[in-house]
Amino acid sequence: MIRVVRETYETPADVARELALVGGGNRFGEPNYRAVWGWSRLDWIGGKWEDRDEGGKLLREVVEVRLEPKYVPHNRWHIERWLPAESYGSPEQWRAETIEIQNGRNIPALGRIRRAESTSTASRSKGRAASLCN
Repeated sequence: MIRVVRETYETPADVARELALVGGGNRFGEPNYRAVWGWSRLDWIGGKWEDRDEGGKLLREVVEVRLEPKYVPHNRWHIERWLPAESYGSPEQWRAETIEIQNGRNIPALGRIRRAESTSTASRSKGRAASLCN
């Protein structure tokens, strides 16, 4: 049995407040910027996956969409910036630009169409999220 353990942290209140002050708010009254811990943010990612046992032996290869950590490295704080859905183009444009072919199958490499999503700039901070605001 494979057991996945993810390390998650909540953004410290002072960091969230500082990012809201610096970045302002979006049309929904939410901050334009937020700090998230790498393991805390999952997203649907499509592609060819290799499942391996604890010793690293290949068990199987499969083409599918999986809920996976969005950011690498996982053990870091990342800054996300909110963008309106229209910045990603139409649903047709999204599919055309993000579809991949794996084993003769169309697979959405970046998952579903973005409705009101965010994008990010990765931080190199392992320490307290407050260091992101300096």
